[in-house]
Amino acid sequence: MDKFQNKHINAGMIAGQCDDVMKEKRINKINSLCKNKKTFIITIATMKTIRGVCGPGGVNFSGNLHQSRTTIDVVDCMLTYANVRPCKYRSVPGNRYIVIACDSRGDPIHFEAPL
Repeated sequence: MDKFQNKHINAGMIAGQCDDVMKEKRINKINSLCKNKKTFIITIATMKTIRGVCGPGGVNFSGNLHQSRTTIDVVDCMLTYANVRPCKYRSVPGNRYIVIACDSRGDPIHFEAPL
């Protein structure tokens, strides 16, 4: 669950912080390529809310995928300049349903997509 939280949750993040957050979380360090899009969940009551999607706060989407029953605040970081290091991103805030994969304990393990 800590890995999920580190990769996908940034409570309180506001639009305009994508460049800093992508650098801080070392998103582009795996293969040195700029990631085209990264979505962060920014809801303040985050882990309790997100974990709830694996239970009564979500509905089965397919297999171990669960969709939130309510919309969740997110920020999409969209790549704008790939030829510049560090990579440059445009922030797009939104409020959407999310789909996450859950393990057998009811913990989130993968952020599939916002809808």
